[in-house]
Amino acid sequence: MPPGPLSPNYFLSISEQLGFSIDKNEQDALMPMVNQLLSSFKNLDPISSSQRSSKSLSSAPFVDHYNAFITQFDPTPTTAVSGILDGVRVAVKDNVAIKGYPLTAGSAILSNCTPAQNAILVDKLLTAGSTIVGKTNMDEFAFGPTGETSYFGPTLNPINPDYTPGGSSSGSGASIAANLADVAIGTDTGGSVRIPASFCGIIGLKPTQGAISTHGVVELSRSLDTVGLLGSNFDLLRKTLGVLLDEKRLPSPKSQVNFGTLEIGLPDSLYQSPVLPEVSKPILDIVDNLNENGANVTTIDFPKSELSSPIWMAISMGEIYQYFSQEILSQSSDTSLLSGASLDKLDLLSPSLKQYLLAGSQIMSYQDGAVYHKALAKKDQVRDSIDNLFDNLDILITPTTPTTAFEFGTFSRNTSPPINYNTHPFNLSGHPAISIPCGNANGLPIGLQIVGSYGDEYFLLDLAESLFEYFKN
Repeated sequence: MPPGPLSPNYFLSISEQLGFSIDKNEQDALMPMVNQLLSSFKNLDPISSSQRSSKSLSSAPFVDHYNAFITQFDPTPTTAVSGILDGVRVAVKDNVAIKGYPLTAGSAILSNCTPAQNAILVDKLLTAGSTIVGKTNMDEFAFGPTGETSYFGPTLNPINPDYTPGGSSSGSGASIAANLADVAIGTDTGGSVRIPASFCGIIGLKPTQGAISTHGVVELSRSLDTVGLLGSNFDLLRKTLGVLLDEKRLPSPKSQVNFGTLEIGLPDSLYQSPVLPEVSKPILDIVDNLNENGANVTTIDFPKSELSSPIWMAISMGEIYQYFSQEILSQSSDTSLLSGASLDKLDLLSPSLKQYLLAGSQIMSYQDGAVYHKALAKKDQVRDSIDNLFDNLDILITPTTPTTAFEFGTFSRNTSPPINYNTHPFNLSGHPAISIPCGNANGLPIGLQIVGSYGDEYFLLDLAESLFEYFKN
């Protein structure tokens, strides 16, 4: 059996343990959602096999119409050096530590956290001569797909401000779409770089998991977190990727991109409902064109989200609960990245984060975490099954998201198509993936996702650029 539904008494005791209070009305609203989440873990049975204050934390050196930034820098952090990224404006998601500046992760409880050290990736950016223009808005603790759960107010989509920009790297996506930055740093645990790229009509790269250091980055899920890049210029993304990669890899020559020799796989379930026809059709048209010009296109069996989504949720919810408990509630170390957390503001956590923490507490306590450990084992199975596809294929092509952007206030986890339907499987497997714009539906961008073998980041960038030019002409 999966973890049973929470009783009212257990619900209240766990919320008190987590440090936030819940009144009767909030309990009545949250209990059905938490219990619905827990019921989704039947495939992991261990016995069987609202808008808030958008006030910035600092003075604003440039106009930010879309609430893309939580903190703007004036002057910018600098190491007074020159390098390959001279003159490149970089925006950094606000779950990445920058020495001497607030590290909020979109949450009120971290608004007084000021790291004493830079994240490793920040030191690399500064050493390469980049200009860091600010820290971008995001869903609270990076757990959200729309950009609506930040304590500092929702990020607006520059394509149409009535629509969500996608999350959790909402501000990073909006900063590129609004031309407030040249490159933006995001994190991608279930699609949080690729979703804003799709919704905002820009490029979003999730590298191979572990390719870029996460030291100095607030965790959502240590087993799934991946630092990624957003931009609108392929050359700048290549340069920035080269600066950030822990294992240096040489760019693949563009001349190696030959559509006529490509072996392309189309994962069947990632084109089916809930993926809307108006989203999938332009991508299938592009693939048909490639097929007519020599590429070998094969439709392949692919696990349905109903099987992989509970694995992703069990891992991510269990690990955010564990991280939250150890790094925030215990306050065991003055040198912890989150040692300045304001425990008196726990009641200000978003309802969705409270929901995930309550579910995570049950995941990690039920039969000594048996559901969590079963999910980790199944994650390895997903990884292997996806990796085996690349024995005979060069790339996979899918829609990035099942729909275009949502109007604000219309997304519901209970009734809306799951935004990370097509992205989370490749967080479970760790494969690199890139989203590029490939058209519009009702005036909103459509994203095309390309997935490659481990370590193929440069090949994906080269292929995506060639494909982008190919279908633009």
